Amino acid sequence: MPLFMLISGYFFYVTVAKNQSVKRLIVNRTTRLLLPILSWNIIYFFIYKYNFSSIQITYFIKSIITDLWFLWAVFWCSFIVIFVRKLLHDNIYIYVLVFIVSFIIPDFLNLDLYKFLYPYFVIGYLFHRNKENISSITSKLKPIYLLSIITIVYLILMSLFNTDSYIYTTGFTIIGKQIITQIYIDLYRFLVGLAGSIIVILAIGFLLKQNVTNSRKIIAKLGQESLGIYIISGFFLPLLSNNTTQFSLNYLYTIIETLIIILTSYTLIVFLKRYKLANKILFGGR
Repeated sequence: MPLFMLISGYFFYVTVAKNQSVKRLIVNRTTRLLLPILSWNIIYFFIYKYNFSSIQITYFIKSIITDLWFLWAVFWCSFIVIFVRKLLHDNIYIYVLVFIVSFIIPDFLNLDLYKFLYPYFVIGYLFHRNKENISSITSKLKPIYLLSIITIVYLILMSLFNTDSYIYTTGFTIIGKQIITQIYIDLYRFLVGLAGSIIVILAIGFLLKQNVTNSRKIIAKLGQESLGIYIISGFFLPLLSNNTTQFSLNYLYTIIETLIIILTSYTLIVFLKRYKLANKILFGGR
């Protein structure tokens, strides 16, 4: 998720750099994110045959607010960036202030997840905004050296990883918790996510530079449909949880499952996008 949030922030700069009005940017984010959230929640509701009772309707409304939380995280982070860019001229101190204030905001309705991913979105956005200046600095380092250093850092950090490191376990806010311990967990979680994401980005960059045509095409295709893959793959989770809980962890099976789900999701996306209306309401396409 940190990796995808970095990428989302990176490409969101392309959207805001077009100097669109605040109204147009808000409409863009709403149609491309909220419309798919609503549409897929309705589909999920009917597939799993919920009854139209008051309890189920309440659950459905709550699911719209909480499910597909990554898209909600992108949505709210986009709004923060729009606000800071348009009204405060991309003041870096405001971005930092929002991050600091997030520690004292209570966790509810997945807000802990949004706060966890916020810095990655902003880093991706600011990196693209200052890409030329950053490139002039990093170009002095050979990619293999940079990759090696970050990999070592990542392995050291991962050696400290435990169940408290999960955002789902410990949340984000310091309210009602041991402040020093929670801040340590939040900052550690941020650093290990950042290091892991940078490793993947550098590795993909290295792969693309090898001029392997098929690799370029595959990465580009999957990248273009990442939103749809994220959404549709979620429909497999109930099936997997019901049929694989009795199995012990097996990385080979996990890889095979992953490839099957990605291929199935991608095939369904290609089919649905052939229809303009489906592309619009399900994937926020134009």
